Amino acid sequence: MNLPKPKLAVSSHLAASTSEHPWPSFDGTKLPLSQPARQQLSRIYSDFRNNPAVAERKSGLLRWIQSSAFDPVKGIHVPVSEIVETSAMDALNGSKTFAHTPFNFPDMPPVPRFFSNALLVGTESPSRRGTNAGLIIVTHEIDTESLDEFEHVLAWTRGAEGDFKKNPFADLDRRLCRCHEYRGYSIVYSGRRSLHFHFFFQTKHLGNAPWDADALPRKHAQRQTAALMRNVHDLYWDHARTAIEDVLDPPRPVDRQMRSLTKWRRMPWAIRSIEKGKDCSFLNLNERKSG
Repeated sequence: MNLPKPKLAVSSHLAASTSEHPWPSFDGTKLPLSQPARQQLSRIYSDFRNNPAVAERKSGLLRWIQSSAFDPVKGIHVPVSEIVETSAMDALNGSKTFAHTPFNFPDMPPVPRFFSNALLVGTESPSRRGTNAGLIIVTHEIDTESLDEFEHVLAWTRGAEGDFKKNPFADLDRRLCRCHEYRGYSIVYSGRRSLHFHFFFQTKHLGNAPWDADALPRKHAQRQTAALMRNVHDLYWDHARTAIEDVLDPPRPVDRQMRSLTKWRRMPWAIRSIEKGKDCSFLNLNERKSG
């Protein structure tokens, strides 16, 4: 499946509730944000719950993850999980389940909260199983520490006078389009104080690690392919970081922990409940108030 070029529409998710209902109610207008920010977050969540056409249009990354989640012929999977501390077998089982989970907006069940880049099926360390699924995703995150910083970062994703092409992130997208392999982006609200900026780069051109290879040749070249994919990921990650710094002038440095091929990252449209000890005081988001 090819993602459209040059970009995907913004997709986001909101953490709001410990309720067992798949789509908890969440009133973004009560957040201590500016009116444009409150309206933006409320509209995204409302569209997700109530407008299947909009949600479907903004789900290119989610659909690609599902379509690539498990491929027994190639012997690969895109790990998905509800938690970051999970075993290789649990991650594989999560991928198999997600690959065959039918969903339709707005009645789809909750999707897993985390995903990562494609791996060979196996029990070795993920860093030794990186493989080429035709697309690689690099993720940047800026952990804001104040209301002003959060507003500043969120404003990158709003268009002037309703025109998304007139916002700073659209400028960044145009900058990244200079890279031939760049295919687009998805923006996911972490549910607390940051956004995950996912950038997609096509890797079908890598002759030393064919993206359409079957399981056995992948296994034979596992060591070399894993090293290659780590290097490719880091090159694209650095390229996106430079563009972010040049175009957006972020209030804080991007999180360097995300410079990892196998790092867990936030899934589009997943629902997050505020966990104990994970409060965000400047947004009044905490375990007690998240119902």
